[in-house]
Amino acid sequence: MSDETLRRNAPEEDTGVKHEACVAEAWRLLSEGVYTFRAIARGVNAKTGCSHTHEWVKRALIRHSKLIEETMESGAIDSRAKYLSALYQRRASAARIANNAGARDADRLAALRIMLECDEKVAAAEGVVTQRRAEEHSGRVEHAHAVTEDQKAEVLSALKELGVISPVITDDAT
Repeated sequence: MSDETLRRNAPEEDTGVKHEACVAEAWRLLSEGVYTFRAIARGVNAKTGCSHTHEWVKRALIRHSKLIEETMESGAIDSRAKYLSALYQRRASAARIANNAGARDADRLAALRIMLECDEKVAAAEGVVTQRRAEEHSGRVEHAHAVTEDQKAEVLSALKELGVISPVITDDAT
């Protein structure tokens, strides 16, 4: 795209909170698999009560996409946010397949599984507990190997011979 095309497609400055809600709704619809500007405009208008055209939606998404890209490239967003962004993009792609009426059932099921997996990973990255496990804690520490009485006696006698421990110490003290 040339700079002139981008300038022509850039949206007029929207300072109202209402239009920020419109842009947020447009992004939400896009992430859920609505991929035509006209359909996104209808959804935005129904949700917010505004009357935006498909051209406004296109300009707004292009403008905000460039802002997101510049922010990502500047290093202002940490790696966790980049990870979450990738998960959201993966989920949006899966949602497009799951919402496609012409897709095979197996493809739609696989897409739903991917969406669920992405949701679980997002929840984990956000610190939300999604699974609880019950584990018994008896307070005893079990060793992988057991030491026999013969082995204990052998070690004690070796230590006594080396003079590490006094021969006065009996086996009962251990």
